[in-house]
Amino acid sequence: MKSFTAWIVLAWFCLSPVCRGAARTSLDLVGRWNGVVEFGQFKFKMNLRVAPVDNGRHLKVTLSNAEQGIQDMPINALLFNPPTVRIEMDMFGTAFVGKLSDDGNSIVGELEEGPGGRPVPVTYQRDLKPDPADLPRTYTFAAGEAADIRGYWQSTLEVEPGLTLPVSLRVGRLPDGTFDVALDSFEQGRTGIAAKTAVWTNAQATLTWESPELVVTGVLDAKNQSLQGEWKRGKASGPVRFERLETAATALPSNASSTPGADLTGDYRGSWSGVLEPPGAGKIRVVFKLAQLPDRSFVGTLGSPDQGPMEFRLSTVAVTNNTVHVESRGLHGSYHGTVNPAGREIIGKWDQNGQALKLNLQRETSPTEPRK
Repeated sequence: MKSFTAWIVLAWFCLSPVCRGAARTSLDLVGRWNGVVEFGQFKFKMNLRVAPVDNGRHLKVTLSNAEQGIQDMPINALLFNPPTVRIEMDMFGTAFVGKLSDDGNSIVGELEEGPGGRPVPVTYQRDLKPDPADLPRTYTFAAGEAADIRGYWQSTLEVEPGLTLPVSLRVGRLPDGTFDVALDSFEQGRTGIAAKTAVWTNAQATLTWESPELVVTGVLDAKNQSLQGEWKRGKASGPVRFERLETAATALPSNASSTPGADLTGDYRGSWSGVLEPPGAGKIRVVFKLAQLPDRSFVGTLGSPDQGPMEFRLSTVAVTNNTVHVESRGLHGSYHGTVNPAGREIIGKWDQNGQALKLNLQRETSPTEPRK
């Protein structure tokens, strides 16, 4: 259950005088911190933001990595016993332990890989620069403008023989004429993966990402509706054809209906929530959102609202004879359950990596909000 239970749980941290050290307080950690974790040839940027909330009574800590599509994920816990700082990151199954420098601008320590793992040295540096300006981006063309790659695109990558991965792009043109490109992989729960470079020359685009290490090249067709070329990741490669969309792709298609009718009998649209209890991992609240397309087929997402905004698009949603069966390739899991006659409960099991757990779902009657 590692990949499922690794979702991060939001934690709030005490700033009252009782919790403060004599020389330093948790407020000394407020700000942005940048670090790089190296595992062999791989480097992962870990950007932390520590911000006061509730009029300064608490701290909220989040982690971001634009290259991996991680945006403002809540940290499991931050403990400060001056000068020692401990940051627990359940999404990676690890923790960071370090010491705040005398000037308060760096935290030097090690990332624990878990029981029996080798500690990895990491230094977080305080980012003293102001927040970067959010430059305007254009995604559509003005009358008479020459065609380019700006806009919204979708395609599938055959990552393994017979295994395809849906992906989409959001390409915005910046004021200086360059392009800002973000990749979404909804089945993997990753959105806004920022491209490292985006080159547009002679109707050909070359887009590169640092993590995942991905290169996409393509030529824009004469009608400005498709981008056809090749993708490469390490030694793997294959053809790719991106088709232009009118609007940005979303985890649930815009034409999918997720609002159930007044008669719930046989109507499975809407949000269904339940609690998983993996051994030794506590309780994990999960929410399935089921929606129906105009052709009567179903789509859906799976998320844990208490543990951050990440949602996984379900790879398969099948509803037949009062049973619901869903699969998530991104989580390597599946769920199978039976809907009760009143249409308000699904009795079933979640199966992940060969481990089956009881998971009964209740129909939500109001939008799901994170617990405080």
